[in-house]
Amino acid sequence: MLPAPQDNGVKVSRDAVVCGSQNITIGNRSVICEECVIRGDLKRPGAAQKFVIATGNYCFFEPRVVIKPPYKSFKG
Repeated sequence: MLPAPQDNGVKVSRDAVVCGSQNITIGNRSVICEECVIRGDLKRPGAAQKFVIATGNYCFFEPRVVIKPPYKSFKG
C-alpha cells in the first residue's frame, strides 16, 4: 500500500503567472497572490545550478510582485 501524498500547504492564485516551473522550488506553507509573476524560465545558458529561484518556508508574495533570477552571479 502506498502512503497518501502529503499536502505542503502551498497556495497559488489562479491569476498568478509561473513560468519555467521546473526551475523553481517553493517552500512549505507559502502563498502566491493574484497577478504575481515568477520567472523561472530566465535561466542563463551554461549555468550549472539546478534551481533558478528557491524560496523558504512561510513566504507570502503580495499582489503584483515580479520575481526574476539575478542577471549576474557574484562569488562571495
